[in-house]
Amino acid sequence: MAQAPKYVALTLVTSGGQEIPVTGTSFTIGRQFDCHYRPDSVQVSRRHTLLIHEPEGWFAEDMGSAMGTFHNQRPLTDRQRLADGDELRVADVNLRIRLR
Repeated sequence: MAQAPKYVALTLVTSGGQEIPVTGTSFTIGRQFDCHYRPDSVQVSRRHTLLIHEPEGWFAEDMGSAMGTFHNQRPLTDRQRLADGDELRVADVNLRIRLR
């Protein structure tokens, strides 16, 4: 019988040092009321970025946003695996990835 994947805790750290714990295995960033993290920025789309936990680790994908999502300063054009210390920019909102 296959073992369940080990859950690795992910925290988003804002440029101001605020820590946002990512809960569950799916986490959305955007301005829409049902998003898990809603940055105070008009440049962020209603549903901007999706973070997903899979057996291989945490991944980020852009949800068709107008201003884009950037992973380590590169445009996120497809699902990208996240590592501790990575930078994620959601429109004009800078976040650092912390995995524990």
